[in-house]
Amino acid sequence: MSGARYDNTYQGNGYIGSCDSLYGRDEDYFTGDVKDNYRKVMEASLDAFTHSKVAGWAFWCWKTENTVEWDFKELVKLDIIPQPFTGRYYYNQCGFDQW
Repeated sequence: MSGARYDNTYQGNGYIGSCDSLYGRDEDYFTGDVKDNYRKVMEASLDAFTHSKVAGWAFWCWKTENTVEWDFKELVKLDIIPQPFTGRYYYNQCGFDQW
């Protein structure tokens, strides 16, 4: 089974709403400044967990149905998650001395 209760695609409990206008597989959204900003946040997050004494986790799903923002596979394809993880476009955003 798949689907969601919110949009009535799972078990038919009644339609509440849709997130289609907020998220989707429309890769046209991820261009220019939007893509750059996502990449900056991604790199800053990786830097913070790599070069500081911050204890924490970052989590993405390997693949999602509709939410590109949490879809690791799509974010790699869109060049938002660096491959390899050490590959950076925006170096030392957090100002760590270890660089």
